[in-house]
Parts: sequence; structure tokens; C-alpha cells
Amino acid sequence: MLFPFSFSEMVEEKDFYHENSMLPLRLIYGYYPEIVTHPGEEQKLLRLISGSYLYKDLLRLENIQRSELLEKILKALALQIGSEVSYNELARLCGTNPKTVEKYIDVLEKAYIIFRLPALNFSPVVFKKMK
Repeated sequence: MLFPFSFSEMVEEKDFYHENSMLPLRLIYGYYPEIVTHPGEEQKLLRLISGSYLYKDLLRLENIQRSELLEKILKALALQIGSEVSYNELARLCGTNPKTVEKYIDVLEKAYIIFRLPALNFSPVVFKKMK
């Protein structure tokens, strides 16, 4: 498994101020080596990376027949960032059934394209007075 560059690696390569100024771009396009080493071609390269990975390797490995549905699910998930996600709602948005959505999300999780975040629960901490 080859991971993208990290922020600290890029700071070592360039400097903190340069990398900090690049952060908005990095948050959109990531730290893939090809993207970092070819400035100005980020959008084209990201499309190539995602296209080859999603639509060739992932679909073939997991025997997924409907690549357009996978793309719809990814777009629907992207529009719900920061919100609770429901299989039923995604199925309705994408025109399929909840079981299919669940299967596709499982495949995307296994491929490390998406990951679940549990709900954040703030419970008040009660302190006892010490005597």
C-alpha cells in the first residue's frame, strides 16, 4: 500500500509557509505524488487517477456492473458531508434500492475511498466536589 505524501513530508521538502499556502489546493486535489509533482495539471491528473482506479480496478475486483450508479452514490455522499447519511435517502436520490447502496458503500469503504465517522456525542462531565 502506497500512501500519498503527508503535510509534514511536504514541509520538509519545501517549507512550512509554502505548504501552508498550498493547503486549499491540497485539500481539493490531495497529496498524490503525480499531483504534487505536476502543478497546474491537478484536475486532469485527478480525473485520470480516479478514473483508472474507480472504473477499472475497483469495478473489476468487486464485480460491480453499474459504474454510473457508483458515481451517483459518490456524488450524493459528497453533497452530504457533515450530515447523517441514510441508505434509504441515498437509494431514493440515486434511483436504486437501499441494499444496493449498502453494497456499494461497503466496496468504497474496503477500497479506502470513503470511511464512516460515528456521531459525535457530547455528554456533560460531572465532577464531584472533593471534601
